[in-house]
Amino acid sequence: MAVAEFLTEDFHIVSSRNSELSGRESMRQSFAQEFKLKGDVVYVRTPITIQVYEDWDMASESGTWIGQWQESDGLVKLTGSYYAKWHKLNGAWKIRAEIFTPLACEGSKFCDQKPVLE
Repeated sequence: MAVAEFLTEDFHIVSSRNSELSGRESMRQSFAQEFKLKGDVVYVRTPITIQVYEDWDMASESGTWIGQWQESDGLVKLTGSYYAKWHKLNGAWKIRAEIFTPLACEGSKFCDQKPVLE
């Protein structure tokens, strides 16, 4: 999966539903499974702020995101904010960590399933 090429080997994510994954390969497998189960899923993130600290080859990205897919009882539209930490490794920018915070959900009973903090 091409998305995984933008991730560091030690990548870490906290998803909108509070699940956490570590490692590029774990994220690749998770994405593959999600796209297999939800064939129409679309995720779009829109950066609002990007700041680069060139001396240390790091950058931050923050903005808004939307996830959308069809459930049996309606179209889910999940939106929120995100933060990503980037590192420049061997001349290429890679994402080391991401946090996605949901701010609204509509269109399906999926939205009634409050995530559990474990």
